Amino acid sequence: SQFGDSCDDDELAICGEQSLDRFANSIGGNTLFPQIMPKIEMALGSPDWKLRRAGLTALALISEGCSKAMKPMLPQLTQGVLGFTNDKHFRVRYAALHCLGQFAMDFKGEFQNKCCKQVLPVLVNGLTSQGICERLKHCASKSLLVICDGGSCREEVLLPHLRPALEGLFQLVQHGKSKTKEDALTTISSITSVIGKKFEPYFDIFMPLAIDVLKLPATEDNVLVRGRAVEC
Repeated sequence: SQFGDSCDDDELAICGEQSLDRFANSIGGNTLFPQIMPKIEMALGSPDWKLRRAGLTALALISEGCSKAMKPMLPQLTQGVLGFTNDKHFRVRYAALHCLGQFAMDFKGEFQNKCCKQVLPVLVNGLTSQGICERLKHCASKSLLVICDGGSCREEVLLPHLRPALEGLFQLVQHGKSKTKEDALTTISSITSVIGKKFEPYFDIFMPLAIDVLKLPATEDNVLVRGRAVEC
């Protein structure tokens, strides 16, 4: 009930968000979804960015436990989330990008088949647009990783967005922080698993970037990203 009220107490609201995934899995979607969705819709329509962010976070948290109830309306839910990727507040945009990645994970196959054509241009734009902070680009990279991972993404859907997606990821490998580089390399690996030999035109661009990562100082912060470059 606190989530649906004014949420003046931010800590209580956040605590309510973090409990939703456990409730969804314990109670089941048929019981929880009809109760919580009106609250989420109310939050998403709020002029307060904190409530919009809370609504998107809640939607992502319940998607696994409520998957059966949500699956028939997955395209409509996804379209609604996409609208928040242009929100005026960057934390709301981040929550929207994260929610798309969570949908791709919890509705694997279904999401890739029904929603990828609408979602991929948004994620690629999040990777390549000027003036977007690294944290948002990192989130777009991770959501793209989930879409491409596991064999559910079709090559013909990804190919029209391949060049800008790789250009954005190459930029993250070159200029991002250590964790950003690591996840960008993982996303590139997942993309190559989808497109196979069609990665060859980008090989000569990518290899020097990967070698530069291997040349990073052998510090504790760089252990994982250097290992990821070797794997990639």
